[in-house]
Amino acid sequence: GNKLRGAIPPLLCRMEELNGNGKDDVLSCDRLACPVGTSNEFGFHHGVDGEVCRPCYDDSPYIAQKSCAMRRPPKPDWKETVQTVAKQASNKMGVSTMHGLAIAGALLAVPVVICWLGYKRHRSLKKQRELGSSERDALPSAYVDETESEEIDEQQPFVDNGVEHF
Repeated sequence: GNKLRGAIPPLLCRMEELNGNGKDDVLSCDRLACPVGTSNEFGFHHGVDGEVCRPCYDDSPYIAQKSCAMRRPPKPDWKETVQTVAKQASNKMGVSTMHGLAIAGALLAVPVVICWLGYKRHRSLKKQRELGSSERDALPSAYVDETESEEIDEQQPFVDNGVEHF
């Protein structure tokens, strides 16, 4: 690939027609060479709507790179990420890092406990349905009237608030 170092002179970035620079009234150094830490297959922003210079994550000191050793950022260590987030949060809240971790842990624990309780309730209801329990079976015997109700003869009138119904 290209091994060019340094910066592109600003006056050169204002030159029109060099690699499409100035087309559609857009003047950009990217159209001459991708800056340090970026690349594309041409080494510069190609065309008006062409391929832009995309970030590289390989610490290369060169401009106008056509490829990168690392196109994606390295995956961060999860412990470092947690420590960084805790430190930033505790600095914003004005508490120590340990207090920040304790607050974050408590905030994470609340939804976990709510989900666990919902799961337990769901399992309990599912178990009741599987056993064939009905609402009547679930009621204490003091609330269940086992006596037989009288059958109502539809031929006989009944009185409701002084009005006779058939």
